[in-house]
Amino acid sequence: AEDTVTFKWVRDMAKQLGFGLLYGMGESLFAIEINKPKAEAGAIMKRYFNYFKNVRVFIDAAERVCRDTGYAKDRWGRRRYLPYDLVYRIVNFLVQGTSADFLKDVLDRLTRRLVDEGFETRIVLNIHDELVFEVPYTEAEWVLPVILEEMTTCDKLKVRLKVDLAAAPVRWGEKTSINCETCDGEGRVTGASKNALLEALFRKNHKVLDGIKLMNCPSCSGAGFDLKLLPGYNGVTT
Repeated sequence: AEDTVTFKWVRDMAKQLGFGLLYGMGESLFAIEINKPKAEAGAIMKRYFNYFKNVRVFIDAAERVCRDTGYAKDRWGRRRYLPYDLVYRIVNFLVQGTSADFLKDVLDRLTRRLVDEGFETRIVLNIHDELVFEVPYTEAEWVLPVILEEMTTCDKLKVRLKVDLAAAPVRWGEKTSINCETCDGEGRVTGASKNALLEALFRKNHKVLDGIKLMNCPSCSGAGFDLKLLPGYNGVTT
């Protein structure tokens, strides 16, 4: 039980640090956020940068470009101009600005594809990083993979993004997750629980990590969603 509590605190602390760095958070504010002395917070931050060396490289490079040119560009070429004394804000722009432009790109690609492939599904609106669709039950099986494909991949990003699926027959406030319960929407399983995997990463347990193999989820055949969880769905696919 003690290990579980400790591990949860370490995970929460890492999330505080990861998000805080986007806003230029320093040692003093980090110490307040995790309720620790400044020296201890500074030591944690130092270990973080030693482990994730590319994060420090990314932050330093972004700030250097902004100081030298007065601006930085995100993956879509949009610029943010900042004065010399506010360059610490550029990291936030590069991360959240890129996220915003990615969603606009998804909206454009998905709208075109839904029309081009003859789907009746339409995008109703977006809420921050969520998209709300009207999807006929008759095409749910075919259109959900299209939505997932466009929302998890992009030629300007090297990583595959995670998307959660939910559905509601009437009101969005009554939505129900339709992520596969076996793989939690990942489409793949490792044979290890999520907590066991996180703990192995935290403790650098290479014996566990080297033994992990990714395979298609047997419950959803790699789709990542389970139509049986879709409210009102009766198996109609034509």
